Amino acid sequence: MLGRALKLAKQMGMKIDVPWINKLPEDNARKVFVDSELEVKIKKAAAELGLWQRVFVEMGFLYGWRKGELLSLTVSDVALTDRSIRLRTSKNGEPREVPITEGLLVLLLPLITGRTDRTARLFPTDDFRSEWATICAKAGVASGKAGITFHDLRRTSARNKRNDGMPVQGIMELQGWKTEAMFRRYAITDIADKRKWLEMSQNPSKEGVSLPGGQA
Repeated sequence: MLGRALKLAKQMGMKIDVPWINKLPEDNARKVFVDSELEVKIKKAAAELGLWQRVFVEMGFLYGWRKGELLSLTVSDVALTDRSIRLRTSKNGEPREVPITEGLLVLLLPLITGRTDRTARLFPTDDFRSEWATICAKAGVASGKAGITFHDLRRTSARNKRNDGMPVQGIMELQGWKTEAMFRRYAITDIADKRKWLEMSQNPSKEGVSLPGGQA
């Protein structure tokens, strides 16, 4: 912050010498992913808790949106006619629009049907911490920094999309990243990814198979 303030002051014409400020290395990114087996358990636990909790978790895995972004949605943000969901405000300040998949549509319909107040919250809560703790407990995993956080779904969603061959730009648009640097910070590979890539590259029977990142 100090370095940025000094640079702005100099740009505004102040005659100052901007000193070199050493920065500490930033290495606070979590590297926790939810594997497919645990994902099934979490979705099942959410369904046992209630319909809206199940939809909330499904959208967390599918779109990789932040918890606050999901909580800000209203009934009017869901357009069943063209099967899309529009996020009017996001952390990066830009709106976002995504399609509704067939699987999500099945869950959304009973949540939307009959709700005449279009300005009402899509999810009847302003927080999700207690629900998330209950879901994790039912799934047999700890919640919070010592276990699984809801934000870990965002990282997992980005990695899954990339492994399925989705272009980086598409992932960034769906999940709301402006720069590839932020995408790379979230879409961290784990040892299982690297093992799979090596096996794919060394298997002569799979010529032409697409590797994550567009390599072949």
